[in-house]
Amino acid sequence: MERILNKIKVKGAEKYLVQWKGFMAENDTWEKEEDLENAKELVDEFEGRLNAEVRQQERKEYKRSELLGNIWQGCCMDRTMENSRQNI
Repeated sequence: MERILNKIKVKGAEKYLVQWKGFMAENDTWEKEEDLENAKELVDEFEGRLNAEVRQQERKEYKRSELLGNIWQGCCMDRTMENSRQNI
Protein backbone atom coordinates (compact mmCIF):
# COMPACT_ATOMS: atom_id res chain seq x y z
CA MET A 1 0.00 0.00 0.00
CA GLU A 2 1.11 3.53 -0.73
CA ARG A 3 -1.59 5.62 0.93
CA ILE A 4 -5.28 5.97 1.80
CA LEU A 5 -7.18 8.29 -0.56
CA ASN A 6 -10.76 8.36 0.73
CA LYS A 7 -13.27 6.83 3.12
CA ILE A 8 -16.93 5.84 2.83
CA LYS A 9 -19.45 4.10 5.05
CA VAL A 10 -21.31 1.19 3.48
CA LYS A 11 -24.04 -0.52 5.48
CA GLY A 12 -22.48 0.76 8.71
CA ALA A 13 -18.97 -0.45 7.86
CA GLU A 14 -16.18 1.96 6.97
CA LYS A 15 -14.17 1.30 3.82
CA TYR A 16 -11.00 3.04 2.71
CA LEU A 17 -9.85 3.68 -0.84
CA VAL A 18 -6.31 2.30 -1.03
CA GLN A 19 -3.69 3.42 -3.53
CA TRP A 20 -1.33 0.51 -4.19
CA LYS A 21 2.38 1.18 -4.52
CA GLY A 22 3.57 0.80 -8.10
CA PHE A 23 0.06 0.62 -9.57
CA MET A 24 -2.08 3.07 -11.54
CA ALA A 25 -5.22 4.75 -10.16
CA GLU A 26 -7.51 2.23 -11.89
CA ASN A 27 -6.06 -0.39 -9.53
CA ASP A 28 -7.10 1.50 -6.37
CA THR A 29 -9.46 -0.61 -4.27
CA TRP A 30 -11.97 -0.14 -1.46
CA GLU A 31 -10.90 -2.14 1.60
CA LYS A 32 -12.75 -2.80 4.84
CA GLU A 33 -11.33 -1.16 7.94
CA GLU A 34 -10.67 -4.52 9.60
CA ASP A 35 -8.62 -5.62 6.59
CA LEU A 36 -6.23 -2.70 7.14
CA GLU A 37 -5.01 -3.69 10.62
CA ASN A 38 -1.45 -4.00 9.29
CA ALA A 39 -1.67 -0.50 7.81
CA LYS A 40 -2.74 1.34 10.96
CA GLU A 41 -0.14 4.06 10.36
CA LEU A 42 -1.57 4.84 6.91
CA VAL A 43 -5.13 4.90 8.27
CA ASP A 44 -4.08 7.23 11.12
CA GLU A 45 -2.27 9.50 8.65
CA PHE A 46 -5.38 9.67 6.45
CA GLU A 47 -7.67 10.36 9.42
CA GLY A 48 -5.32 13.16 10.52
CA ARG A 49 -5.46 14.74 7.05
CA LEU A 50 -9.24 14.32 6.96
CA ASN A 51 -9.68 15.94 10.38
CA ALA A 52 -7.41 18.84 9.34
CA GLU A 53 -9.47 19.35 6.17
CA VAL A 54 -12.71 19.31 8.15
CA ARG A 55 -11.34 21.87 10.63
CA GLN A 56 -10.14 24.06 7.74
CA GLN A 57 -13.56 23.86 6.05
CA GLU A 58 -15.30 24.74 9.32
CA ARG A 59 -13.06 27.81 9.69
CA LYS A 60 -13.89 28.89 6.12
CA GLU A 61 -17.62 28.47 6.77
CA TYR A 62 -17.35 30.42 10.04
CA LYS A 63 -15.49 33.27 8.31
CA ARG A 64 -18.05 33.24 5.50
CA SER A 65 -20.99 33.38 7.92
CA GLU A 66 -19.26 36.13 9.89
CA LEU A 67 -18.71 38.11 6.68
CA LEU A 68 -22.32 37.60 5.58
CA GLY A 69 -23.49 38.68 9.03
CA ASN A 70 -21.43 41.85 8.77
CA ILE A 71 -22.76 42.55 5.28
CA TRP A 72 -26.34 41.97 6.46
CA GLN A 73 -25.81 44.17 9.50
CA GLY A 74 -24.31 46.90 7.31
CA CYS A 75 -27.23 46.63 4.92
CA CYS A 76 -29.73 47.02 7.78
CA MET A 77 -27.78 49.96 9.22
CA ASP A 78 -27.84 51.69 5.82
CA ARG A 79 -31.61 51.22 5.60
CA THR A 80 -32.10 52.46 9.17
CA MET A 81 -30.06 55.57 8.40
CA GLU A 82 -32.04 56.18 5.19
CA ASN A 83 -35.32 55.83 7.07
CA SER A 84 -34.09 58.23 9.76
CA ARG A 85 -33.13 60.84 7.16
CA GLN A 86 -36.51 60.53 5.46
CA ASN A 87 -38.33 61.07 8.76
CA ILE A 88 -36.43 64.29 9.51
